[in-house]
Amino acid sequence: MVKAYKGTDRTKVLCLNKVSLANYTHLPHKHHKREAQLGSSLNKLTFLPDELGRLHELVSLDVANNQLESLNDQSFAQLTSLEKLDASENRLSTVSVLPPRLRQINLGHNRLEHIPTGLLEKLLKLQSLDLQSNQLTALVLDNRNPSARSGSPLVTLNVSLNRLTAVPDVAGLTNLKELFLSDNRICTLSFASFRDCPLVTLDLARNCIEQIPQGISSTLPHLMRLDVSANELTNLPTELGLMQSLQVLLVERNPLRSIRQNVVSGGTNAIKELLRQRHVSTSEDAAPDSSTPQSVQVTDPTPVPEQARHSNVKGDVAASVGCSGKTGAADTALPRVPPVNPAGVLQWSAAPKGSPELSLPELDVEAAWIDASASGSTAVRSLQLEQRMLQAFPRGIFGFASTLTILNLSVNRITQLPDEIDRLVKLVELSLTRNLLRTLPISMARLPELAVLCLDSNPLGPELPEAAIFSPPLSCSIQSLSLHSCKLSRVPSANLLQPSNAPKLTHLDLSDNDIDTIPPELGLCTQLRSLQLTGNTFRIPRPGVIAQGTSAVLEYLRSRIPES
Repeated sequence: MVKAYKGTDRTKVLCLNKVSLANYTHLPHKHHKREAQLGSSLNKLTFLPDELGRLHELVSLDVANNQLESLNDQSFAQLTSLEKLDASENRLSTVSVLPPRLRQINLGHNRLEHIPTGLLEKLLKLQSLDLQSNQLTALVLDNRNPSARSGSPLVTLNVSLNRLTAVPDVAGLTNLKELFLSDNRICTLSFASFRDCPLVTLDLARNCIEQIPQGISSTLPHLMRLDVSANELTNLPTELGLMQSLQVLLVERNPLRSIRQNVVSGGTNAIKELLRQRHVSTSEDAAPDSSTPQSVQVTDPTPVPEQARHSNVKGDVAASVGCSGKTGAADTALPRVPPVNPAGVLQWSAAPKGSPELSLPELDVEAAWIDASASGSTAVRSLQLEQRMLQAFPRGIFGFASTLTILNLSVNRITQLPDEIDRLVKLVELSLTRNLLRTLPISMARLPELAVLCLDSNPLGPELPEAAIFSPPLSCSIQSLSLHSCKLSRVPSANLLQPSNAPKLTHLDLSDNDIDTIPPELGLCTQLRSLQLTGNTFRIPRPGVIAQGTSAVLEYLRSRIPES
């Protein structure tokens, strides 16, 4: 059955979706000239009819999920108003002609071995290009000098699941925010390819990359999400720890000799903190050769299970002292925690494998924590308390309330946060990954500077305590909110996530929860640059839409908002 839906002249739609037509060769005559949108996906089309060229006002064409082996060059050349093309999941091996006003192109899941020469020179309005899951061995977007590309509006480029052996040259694309290059055959990186690109998301997962060269912090200063998981990396440049914009760093499944597995499991904040410390330490010891990437190199590559950190007698005693907050004879037998380093970092996390445990000060005595830090004239800005088997929030932390900007309490057993949490007025990053939190105090919303909040793997569900996060001033400062694997059954209220309430929120991770419905209104959260939804139970949006990235997901959701 063919259905025609009438509207205004610019919004008429001819819908042929899910129509079992083996070879549809003509269009109803009354729709030849004034149709704005044409949908003919999920059919069995093997070619496009010549009549298609008569739709001179066609703005959107969806022929996804068919059996097309080529696009009709003659008719395509006449679609001078076309702005959006979805020809994904077909059998296309080549594309020669594309209409000049296209803004969005989806040619994913085809058999393309190359794209038209000088694509960006011809498509001056192109904003999104999806070429994932094809057979591309190289990608040349145009032959212009990078300085001549600055006018290109391209924002998103997806070339995942191809056969690329080198990073495509995107230098000079001054609007490019998202670049997806996962599942290729890339072995080396050259940041010259990214020069003058304001990338926010860079996905290089599942390639063959052996080294991240020096210079990422200066070349990509706006980067918020970097995925280099499942490569061949043995070390990471320490400058990653200094990138304030970087909120998600994925490095799993690499043969890293530089970082213990328990640090990797602690997530982005734990990794960055270690790299930051090593960067400071290395800089103090000696100035590195400019040609050698400054990286963390540790000889012990063995992953360390959490339980192994407390497997010896001294460790058990130290853990019991730390958790109870009591002191005794064990204190005199165990070494104390180290003082603050010149960078203002207190590294009081669990000791490395083979090292004796370090005894914490009395948990709830602020003066004891200040004395143990031996801070003197050095302000404590970062406190690391990972894998300390803490069962309660140590109130001694408040001794550093006036200066503390980073607090890492990941991988403990904390069940609740104190109402006085709002005393940490300078706090910018808070990591509580893998604790036992079931709720959050409303006072958390009074943290005026908090920008990065990681609550992964806490049993906060089925519904997030929204008032603790999305009330001012926290709602006005929060930039990155990670709720991975929190047993949530629904998305936080869309009106609380929108720019009017959370204007700086650019990263939201809701992956691996039990969410069965994604509200269309989430598409109005246009400030989001990274939205993670994988691993949930919802069926809409489809996985194919999710794979296209954040901008595609938001646009899809907006298209499903009912007209008032």
